Amino acid sequence: MGFFIFIIMGVIVWQLVKFARKYGQATKDAWLWAAQELGLRLEEGGIFSGNKISGIIQGVGLVVVDTYSQSSGNTSTTYTRYVVRYERDLRMGMKLTKQGAMSGVVKMFGAQDVDVGDKVFDDQVMVKVNSRRGFQQFLTRERRRAITDAFLSWPQLKIEDDALQASTSGLERDPAKLVGTVRELVELARVVSVDGAEPKVQRSSPPPVPKIAMPAAMRQTVSPPPLVTPSPIDQVEEVVVPEPDPVPEPVAVGPVLASVCAELYRSGQSGPDAERLYAETYQGQVVRGVGTLRSAQRYSFDIVFGDTPAMRAMIDVYDDDSGGFGSRTVQAAVKFPEDMRDELTALSGQEVVFTGTLVKFDRLLRKLYVAGGRLVS
Repeated sequence: MGFFIFIIMGVIVWQLVKFARKYGQATKDAWLWAAQELGLRLEEGGIFSGNKISGIIQGVGLVVVDTYSQSSGNTSTTYTRYVVRYERDLRMGMKLTKQGAMSGVVKMFGAQDVDVGDKVFDDQVMVKVNSRRGFQQFLTRERRRAITDAFLSWPQLKIEDDALQASTSGLERDPAKLVGTVRELVELARVVSVDGAEPKVQRSSPPPVPKIAMPAAMRQTVSPPPLVTPSPIDQVEEVVVPEPDPVPEPVAVGPVLASVCAELYRSGQSGPDAERLYAETYQGQVVRGVGTLRSAQRYSFDIVFGDTPAMRAMIDVYDDDSGGFGSRTVQAAVKFPEDMRDELTALSGQEVVFTGTLVKFDRLLRKLYVAGGRLVS
């Protein structure tokens, strides 16, 4: 009997070891894919250390993604940590953290919290700096908006003079989330650390209309026309019926986005085949999509949509069951006009219907990029 129990225990241990190896390999593969997509390098973890992604992103600085654990009593929680170090030190003694339930108590005991006069920002961000005036000059409209949005996305975010750091609970095994988080934090670091990060359009006034002098000969020969007294019938006001505004031609909408995803993620189809199908069939198509709006953030620069300030909404549009790592949800990254910020924020977590033009497909990140987004009632 004892020998039989020993065999059973051995089988259980072997299965656990096998599962741990498979889990570890899947995690390593996900981090490797993310590192390659970002153009960074992966340092594989060992028995007592986790994986680490690091490298320099031109124009921003050093990026590091790793993991750490925190113990509380008998439990331990793992976090995925993202650090972006700037190319220059801002030298303001700045430390920005999120306002929390204990912020008021901390301030009662003398902790510094500089108010900048923007209620949305002041309610979200706790500010510690050497100079209030210097910080207000530093905090441009673009920086204020970017920082406010960032603290809504990452409550554990910390922004300091030389770096910013964000943490998410758990060991992140989804390469799409790894890449997306790094890209968003790199953009935030660029806005925070680079002066004039928002492109500024200089509007020049039109040149003055030149004054054309009438030749002297013409001034001598031209006389004013005789004064004519209009008759009563001439004084009747002519009623002009305005022509109706032209009705814009409807934009032809092509395939439904969920159907596009079903074709691109068809079971057994290789990545190159899916990308070829997208390029030949769907690139530039106007599509109609339906899905849950997960987030909407303003940006001044986007690697896909360019450097025109606008809103980027992330919308769940399809559930992929063709295999892969982590979440199977396919998202549409949709570019909306900048003035739709309040409307999109109010729709967070709700189902929306939209149209737009397909401009990019990223199979690895499970994202379709849609420009010219419009909500459909």
